[in-house]
Amino acid sequence: MVEALVQKLLWTGVTPSVNYLYGSMIQIQDDSIFFENLHFSPGKPIKTWRSRTNYQANRSCPELPLLYPGVTYRLEQKVTITPEQTAYFQIQYFNRQNEEIQRDILRNGQEEFTFPKDAFTYRISLMSAGCRQVEFFHIAIYGPENSAKPLIERNQVSSYTSGQEPEELRLVSRLIHQKG
Repeated sequence: MVEALVQKLLWTGVTPSVNYLYGSMIQIQDDSIFFENLHFSPGKPIKTWRSRTNYQANRSCPELPLLYPGVTYRLEQKVTITPEQTAYFQIQYFNRQNEEIQRDILRNGQEEFTFPKDAFTYRISLMSAGCRQVEFFHIAIYGPENSAKPLIERNQVSSYTSGQEPEELRLVSRLIHQKG
């Protein structure tokens, strides 16, 4: 499978809604973010990226790209963790009612995940498993080369004759073909 970069994610901004700030020291460096918290509990999210946000409440835009249902993607991580193997990435998938329908745990530097067919939104979190320090450079999402194409490809037609309309218009076809 030929892969293409879907999006490279950086740690931008420091806000309480997506970063763990209590007792944390966060330094923004030239090409990375340094996070340190010597009393950080395991199982807590250090940083979270979301595919859907409430702009009026949080004043933030979605940081994650839209993904195709049923397609397999690869998450590549460039992160230094101290002590080693004490942090992981968690991907949570949600349906239209914002109910969690699936969760993936990614522990290695590169791992694949499949976006569920029933998922509407998702979020990626860098989670603590007893870590004290994290130097975060970036994470990147790679997908199939054709994943950058639009979901529906169709030539635009300004009018349809009866019986030639697309499936989506069958329900209202009588209204379209009525003459005033």
